[in-house]
Amino acid sequence: MKRDPIVLSLLMTLALCGSLAMPASAGGFGSVLHDGTQEASLEQSGSGDGWSYDRATNTLTLNDFQGAYICYADEFSQLPLTVVLQGSNTVTGSVTAPTEEGTLVSWSDMTIQGDGSLTVTGAINTMDLTLESGTVSVTGGRAYGGDAVQVQGDLTVQGGSLTAVPALGDLISGDAYYGIACVGGFALNGGAVRVVMPEGHMDGALARAIRCNDTLSVLGGELEAYEEIGAGAITLGSGMTAVGGYSDQDAMPLTARDGRFFISGEGHGVSHYTHVISSGAPSQPLLPAAQTAYATSYSILVDGGAVAFDAYALKDADGNDTNYLKLRDVAHVLNGTAAQFNVGWDNAAKAITITTGTAYTSPNGSEMSTPFSGDQPYTADPLAILVDGVQTDLDAITLTDDSGNGYTYFRLRDLGDALGFSVEWDGSAIVIHTQA
Repeated sequence: MKRDPIVLSLLMTLALCGSLAMPASAGGFGSVLHDGTQEASLEQSGSGDGWSYDRATNTLTLNDFQGAYICYADEFSQLPLTVVLQGSNTVTGSVTAPTEEGTLVSWSDMTIQGDGSLTVTGAINTMDLTLESGTVSVTGGRAYGGDAVQVQGDLTVQGGSLTAVPALGDLISGDAYYGIACVGGFALNGGAVRVVMPEGHMDGALARAIRCNDTLSVLGGELEAYEEIGAGAITLGSGMTAVGGYSDQDAMPLTARDGRFFISGEGHGVSHYTHVISSGAPSQPLLPAAQTAYATSYSILVDGGAVAFDAYALKDADGNDTNYLKLRDVAHVLNGTAAQFNVGWDNAAKAITITTGTAYTSPNGSEMSTPFSGDQPYTADPLAILVDGVQTDLDAITLTDDSGNGYTYFRLRDLGDALGFSVEWDGSAIVIHTQA
């Protein structure tokens, strides 16, 4: 969207009134990218480790990029920036960005597309933002304003998935940060958007889910938000249903009015958990709200023998554990049993492939070993999985090491159901049986 100086001035006023940080003027730093080792200019076409930039189409392609920040600051032409995601990409904020407004910043409109993933630590800050496809996860940082996704115009999600986690607010000052904050409106037409809270937040005190000054419109896709949503107005498309309540354990009908979601029949009961879906879709949370995966000390027995898996668990609101294991660890341990399977990658489908009843012949050296220990932050990982050629829904999370390498863990019972082994709890250990 082309903007003249008057419009930019109005946006600046709105942003200041709404406590949103505008992208800084380009005069101080120009358009630059830091790949974790050195800074490169985006003033002309070029390429580097995990990235390439085409000035003619104003397209930045990220392909397994592991960098510190990206700042696109073409304030004079205001050309919209297209970011194409390939492979697994991270923007870590490990090197101080030249602007305090975020670690992925665009002075112009930005469109994200592709079949890869992008994990951002710090903030995304842009004019209009459109997500067409791809998997994007953003965790806000207080050094960058606290809000995870900061949009100075309109946010539109047409496909893919967006997960946003605000920074933990300041209890002394009372500052509360948002997962998504828009000066304009927010339209969800497809895909999935999920806003979860940082570890240690206090209900209603230090973090919020979504704020937009204009209309929040959910016409398709799926919206899941922990903590309050606030907008100028809220509209739901035909066939969309909102459920939620005081926590993610509630599934009460919600009513949208006055720019917020209220619990139906409870007067002024504001919903602190909201799940908007198409009619008939499951209403349970996709994953627990906490963003910490807890290292487990459970004994795990495979056909009666103890195995030292590098296992993690997610806790629900009642403190109950759901256990996750690395797919390649399970393939390694079950190799040679009745439940053996091989793991591969279908580049055309951009999916992990699992072939049951086949020996594990594709190890990559990561089996039964990870370069971290103890509790770890995680991101939800909606991967495409083909089991014997059939797409299968399996809950997965990604844990990331200090170098930005991701390790994918799958819910153990889901793996058992899909691959033909049983999982039980005998009161003191997790028990895996590879034969019926």
